[in-house]
Amino acid sequence: MRRSYLVVFFLITSMVAAAQNGNRFKVALGTGFGGYPIVGPMIFLEPSYQVNKSMMISARMEGIVGPDISGSGSTSVGSYGIQVARFFRDDQIPFKPFFGLGIHRYHIGTGGMMNDASSSIEPQLGLNPRLGFHARRLFMSVEYNYIFPATRTSYSIIPSPVPPIIYTETIRFNYWCVKIGLLIHAGKPQ
Repeated sequence: MRRSYLVVFFLITSMVAAAQNGNRFKVALGTGFGGYPIVGPMIFLEPSYQVNKSMMISARMEGIVGPDISGSGSTSVGSYGIQVARFFRDDQIPFKPFFGLGIHRYHIGTGGMMNDASSSIEPQLGLNPRLGFHARRLFMSVEYNYIFPATRTSYSIIPSPVPPIIYTETIRFNYWCVKIGLLIHAGKPQ
């Protein structure tokens, strides 16, 4: 239900922003690759609003899938949150490097094909510092996703007359990633 409200919110925001000033609203859409400990492909969508020539606020949604840390299954991380970026150059040159920082909510899923346990991890908050650049319609960044420590509760699902064995552990899913994508402007590129 929340996701449908989020999608409607971004659609309305994009229509209103496009009707105002064509250069202020942008959407970055692309792919990337995550690094240790979650190594795998990712996709992202990032609608943004240019507050002034040197600052941009965006809402980021992304997903990454890769092998589990233990190597026995897979891990998927989906996140959404608010990002603020400060451009180092505020002139009209097409190449604009930036530094950004965001706060996000991460949903972590783990699983395996042939294991005898089931586990669950609660959604976690995290920080996302990044460096990157905009070059006309190209977007590229290097990011580190710091996710606050999560508690994983696992229990045995092998049927037996005794109660299931419950395991609780504190784990970290911090990861870095490299992203590349296209900037879709509501007007002419800057």
